This record gives sequence, C-alpha cells and structure tokens, in this order.
Amino acid sequence: MLAVEAMKKARSTDKAKVRDALESIRDFIGIDGVFNMTPTDHMGLDLTYFRMIEVKKGNWVPIQ
Repeated sequence: MLAVEAMKKARSTDKAKVRDALESIRDFIGIDGVFNMTPTDHMGLDLTYFRMIEVKKGNWVPIQ
C-alpha cells in the first residue's frame, strides 16, 4: 500500500519520482504501525513498533 500511495502521490510510475514520493510519506497508517518514510529510512517505523514476544503455556507474552 505504501508503493500505491507513492505512485498516487508521484502521479507516475517513474522509479525516481516514486522513490521521491515514497521518501516523503508521513503518518501513513499501515497494519504494522504508522509509517514515516525519509531518504535515509526506508523502513519508516521506529523501534516502538517492534516487540519481542514468546509463547508461554499457549499464550503470547511480551519479553521484558
């Protein structure tokens, strides 16, 4: 969906234009979190969106 959003924003499928549009996406709500892309951060998520978990007795438990 980020790629689709970037193509809409760029109004093009040109690689350079889509890349530039992708790198300017802010506050895009996705299933993994809120994405804020930059030229140096193509993942767009900060570490607050990542959690280590394990299964204990059949339940998901956050690792402290």
